[in-house]
Amino acid sequence: MKNYNLLLVLFVFILLFSASCDKDNLNNNGNIDLTNDRHWFFGFSGAITGGEGYDLMKSSTDNNMYVCGAFLHVAENRDMKNLARFGMDNFVWEVVPGIDYYHNNFIRCVAEDNDGNLYFGGDFSTIAGIPAGKVARYNPSTDDWSSLRDIDFYSEPEQYGPNSGGVYAIEVIGNFVYIGGGIFNSDSTELRYLRRFNLSTNKWESIETYIDGRKKAMAKDNSGNLYIGGEFEKIGF
Repeated sequence: MKNYNLLLVLFVFILLFSASCDKDNLNNNGNIDLTNDRHWFFGFSGAITGGEGYDLMKSSTDNNMYVCGAFLHVAENRDMKNLARFGMDNFVWEVVPGIDYYHNNFIRCVAEDNDGNLYFGGDFSTIAGIPAGKVARYNPSTDDWSSLRDIDFYSEPEQYGPNSGGVYAIEVIGNFVYIGGGIFNSDSTELRYLRRFNLSTNKWESIETYIDGRKKAMAKDNSGNLYIGGEFEKIGF
């Protein structure tokens, strides 16, 4: 009888504790408040295996979570190689059109523009059958891939972006796609670690400064300022 009473007390305590936690996290509408870090979602069926994820972005267009990195497959599907997407509506992993088992190069970073296009950077020279100098654009509405090409760029191999070094960070601010990474082969010092693509003119541009090291992270604020992190110690000439 004593053990039964103890179990009953513990059961009631757990119910009260759970109710208290839920009550603390209710917003004014009576719904669970997800603006704090007390709730985690573990509903990803299947896992990334044979590598690791580097970056992810929830698309505002198709409500999918795009995960990129250096991995062999997801949920045992080998066509989800280095890039896959997770449906936030149906909780199912999907192959990104254009990506399959034969895509061998890492995809390191992703950003989104105001029109819902996604921009991926990495170590690839082609993606989904198109030329891409370490960076490419993907339209979630049409599943189309496209290059960022400057037909007037002085070096033909670099018309599509840097042809070496790898893109580690990418961010979109207004009409500019900023990319940063390793040492991009270029005759121009200003273009070696950091450059941007002007979506209005379809031109690659320098940032009119010099940063002496790899760029590994980028972020923007609501005022349009760009923040850069990496292995550099000097900015400017």
